[in-house]
Amino acid sequence: MARPILTTQLKAEEFVQFYWLKAELIRFCSAHSIPQAGSKQDITTRIAFFLQNGYPPATIPRKGKMSKGFNWDKDPLTLQTSITDRYKNSQRVRDFFKECIGPHFSFNVVFLQWMKDNTGRTLSDAVEAWIEIHHQKKSGQTPGKIAPQFQYNQYMRDFLADNPRLTPNDARHCWNMKREQAGPHKYKRSDLDFLKG
Repeated sequence: MARPILTTQLKAEEFVQFYWLKAELIRFCSAHSIPQAGSKQDITTRIAFFLQNGYPPATIPRKGKMSKGFNWDKDPLTLQTSITDRYKNSQRVRDFFKECIGPHFSFNVVFLQWMKDNTGRTLSDAVEAWIEIHHQKKSGQTPGKIAPQFQYNQYMRDFLADNPRLTPNDARHCWNMKREQAGPHKYKRSDLDFLKG
């Protein structure tokens, strides 16, 4: 089944079988007054609800504690600062972590997921988590889990691990073919057939 166009005529069951760029989802939300806040997974859930019911969900569920008073752009950052539901990555936060950890600090997918999953913990906890994640990566331990919304990253990692003699361009070509199809968008060895065409 070829990838359909995202319209109000699309059935929810079909919609969830395909890979969509976040930009496509946001455009659809904007056109149909569906809240756009949250992760790609949150937005996908709202669109599926809309396609099934004909109207957007009434509320956006929020995880963790609310943080109306804390401004990540202006308020002082300390090791005791709590990670709030409105946390956002910024140059200011990056500079704070570099000051605490060192100039080798950088954001990575595993750490960003940790921040998202740990509302209510402190930036001190975040520093410890980053050091542990960095140590695991340097010592060659199993690569961190990639969050579900980053299907492309997971596909590229799995493809290149299984085919060390092939190139990232080969992996991208197979991914582009795979994402046009219904079903799970996980790497399978049979995807190499896309390179024969």
